[in-house]
Amino acid sequence: DGKQIAFIAIGDLWVVPVTGGKPQNLTHDAAYDLDPTWSPDGRYLAWSTDRGGEHLEIWIRDMQSGQMRQVTHIPTQPTSLQFSPDGKRIAFINVDAMWRGAGVGVADVATGEVKLIHKSIFAPGTPTWSPDGKRIALAMVAPYNRKYREGTNQVLTMSSTGTEANPDEKWFAPQPNMSIDSRGWSGPVWSPDGTHMLATYEGQLAIWSVSPLTGEPQGPVRHLTSEIAYNPSWAADNRHVLYQSNDKMRVMDLETGATVTVPLDLTYQAY
Repeated sequence: DGKQIAFIAIGDLWVVPVTGGKPQNLTHDAAYDLDPTWSPDGRYLAWSTDRGGEHLEIWIRDMQSGQMRQVTHIPTQPTSLQFSPDGKRIAFINVDAMWRGAGVGVADVATGEVKLIHKSIFAPGTPTWSPDGKRIALAMVAPYNRKYREGTNQVLTMSSTGTEANPDEKWFAPQPNMSIDSRGWSGPVWSPDGTHMLATYEGQLAIWSVSPLTGEPQGPVRHLTSEIAYNPSWAADNRHVLYQSNDKMRVMDLETGATVTVPLDLTYQAY
């Protein structure tokens, strides 16, 4: 509903009202937490954490009861989580090699069953879903040639029900010969209605029109900010976008262009 923000700070999972205030620490323990994602109805938060053992797994917290449960039990490291539009699946990056070499997986929220839909590639970005849940997009290096791995960060899409042997992948370059800034926190992020994507180009937040079914660009890339902007996410209303700018969280109204800073009362001291 766009009323709360989930984030990771100092290794813990937090939530804060979008109007600002004192964040609530939901974990407050020695476990390493990262990459939270809201279920579409706001009932659950999923995140990656090693609270259950020696390496990362997907956990879910019921935001009404406060109960937490472990979803996955796999020997690799699931990170960069994203709930599907129907809330029944979670896409993730399946880290299985050095330098964040990873495949793409989908976990069933109810059963914990994991299906790998793309083989391991070189440090892929965070998955994002088409509105019908049939395709997943992420940032990945599109090589210029076969000689070496260098290239530009472009949009790689795949079937959410594909296999490692047959991912049904397609490449798109929203701005030809221009690279999405990084494959970490720079997008792309598919809008809830499927008509647009967001990403960071040249340090600034940008938007472009896409096909809701395939993610194919339907128009030019247009910059939204003149300030540093990264880690974008959409509110369910398709109108408001949350992003980070240096040490601040900012919310932009895409209809008016107005941007406000989320007041954040969060301090800590190292001992």
